[in-house]
Amino acid sequence: MVYRHKQFQLDDEQQIVFDEEGSELRIFGNEYLMLTHLCQKKKATHRELAVLLGFGELYNGDRITKLMEHINAWIKDRVIQLKDEEYSIVGEIQEGKLVYDFDRSGGKAMEEKEEKPKKLLDLSWKMIVMIGIGMVIAVWLIKYILDLF
Repeated sequence: MVYRHKQFQLDDEQQIVFDEEGSELRIFGNEYLMLTHLCQKKKATHRELAVLLGFGELYNGDRITKLMEHINAWIKDRVIQLKDEEYSIVGEIQEGKLVYDFDRSGGKAMEEKEEKPKKLLDLSWKMIVMIGIGMVIAVWLIKYILDLF
């Protein structure tokens, strides 16, 4: 599943997060789990996240708040907020395809292009000439073989 936000995209299958320009962000581990959970559920309580991340139900430290700050720093915008003891995503999350296709060799984001459906016989003139020559040779060979018998 791909979760799209104005500031980032999260590819749940490949476990990769991209920024708005399509560059891969280094969000992994507990930060990735927290962001994925918030993308799926839209909001979560401190206790939910503590259990999810393995801190225990009674954990009341600032570690989850630090994770939120790290995610916001990597994305370079405030995408997760803490309000009334509840963490939530700021803005709208959509599910769908990646808008960017990350090219790992060059590191640039390429916008997704629609592929044109290929025609059944999309042949160039050179291919047509080659097929024609091949058919002429095949007919000549068959005629030559039949004349031998």
